Amino acid sequence: MASFAAGAWAATVVFDGAGEPGAREASAHAGGVEVLFAPSGVDADTLVEALARGAREAGTDAIVVTSDASTQWTVLGRGVGLMSAREFVEVLADDVAERAEHLGSGPGKATVGQGIDDATRSALLRIRDS
Repeated sequence: MASFAAGAWAATVVFDGAGEPGAREASAHAGGVEVLFAPSGVDADTLVEALARGAREAGTDAIVVTSDASTQWTVLGRGVGLMSAREFVEVLADDVAERAEHLGSGPGKATVGQGIDDATRSALLRIRDS
């Protein structure tokens, strides 16, 4: 995602709030990617749909990446592009291959983990381990 966000697009990743009662909407930035956590009582799909609606209303180009059929139908036809998770992975793989071809053996590999602050890392680990 950081590689994608370094290009012409801004990237936002949305997670459920890990189902924690009383969880508040939170955001962080990691590797140029905005990371949003939906608040308690709101699932990530609902937040994604709201972001898509906001982009449409603002006249901003946006692509929603989801394999959730319900979210795809909700966003479809509202001026927002759609892409499945599988398609997006293929786009990222092509992008990485193209960059490697043009960059050759550059100064070294940077990881997203290097750009994540401790609070965001802790939140992501809690979600992973729940």
